[in-house]
Amino acid sequence: MALKKCHECDHDVSSDAKVCPNCGAPVKKEVPPKRGVPKGCMIFLGVTGILFFLIMGFTMLIDSCDKRQTEKDTAKQKQDLVIKEAQRKDAFLKDIENKYQNLKILVQDNKMEDANSVLVLFRRNNQLGYKDVKDLDKVVSIALLKKSVLEKKPGNYDKNLLTYKNLSDLEPDNKLYKNEYDFYKNKVDERKKIEAEKKRLAEEKEKKRLALFGPPPENSPWDGSVSCVKDYLRSVAKDPDSLVFEKWGKVAHNDKDGWLVWCDFRGKNSLGGFTRDVKWFVIRHNNVVAVKNFNAYQ
Repeated sequence: MALKKCHECDHDVSSDAKVCPNCGAPVKKEVPPKRGVPKGCMIFLGVTGILFFLIMGFTMLIDSCDKRQTEKDTAKQKQDLVIKEAQRKDAFLKDIENKYQNLKILVQDNKMEDANSVLVLFRRNNQLGYKDVKDLDKVVSIALLKKSVLEKKPGNYDKNLLTYKNLSDLEPDNKLYKNEYDFYKNKVDERKKIEAEKKRLAEEKEKKRLALFGPPPENSPWDGSVSCVKDYLRSVAKDPDSLVFEKWGKVAHNDKDGWLVWCDFRGKNSLGGFTRDVKWFVIRHNNVVAVKNFNAYQ
């Protein structure tokens, strides 16, 4: 409650009173001023909002224009390619007889690589049906395939198998091609069986290794350390806080012992002096099970 002056008699009146006790005049209630955002801030926010929407609209307009331009450029490029291809085909068709005669001469002269370059034009323009071009294409293809046959060595079996398959497709009745195809197929199948068996044995060996020794421990990418070895050394050290790990070897494996890693470390002994040593640590299922001298393993 607060006191204020009566507007009629200037007598002190309580702010909670309805009438002045001195003159009986009604007490005017003061209306608190409305609080709101300052006018300047409203103008700033309004202008900022308008600018934001203008910038966003302008950006979207530019992106839309760029997209339409890109689509136009792509469409024009495709159209240009179609036109150029049609022009090339027209030029080829106008000169097709000369190309055909040239092809025949090249085949007769046994210049199969050059003949194949001419045949590429006939294939590209779907003109293998022109006169006897299809027969010439077969002759050239067979000659080039026979020329590509490699020496009978294991490293060439896959390539020769594909070559004789293509030759057999071109001349199904040719027994020589069939026999060679069967020879290489048997060789490739035998190799695949051997590889599959090796893979199976390797997988079985890995399963046994994991069952016996657990997953391989990993060298830290930061300092090369192996966490289970560090934990072990700290557990047996006279002064764990004095341990310094100088260098670590890469995790290796021994079928008899398990996972192996060597460590060059130093620390305080029971007399308070520093000693340094290099040891191999045998690890199974992420636990150190044995410690050996450095010369125990190669």
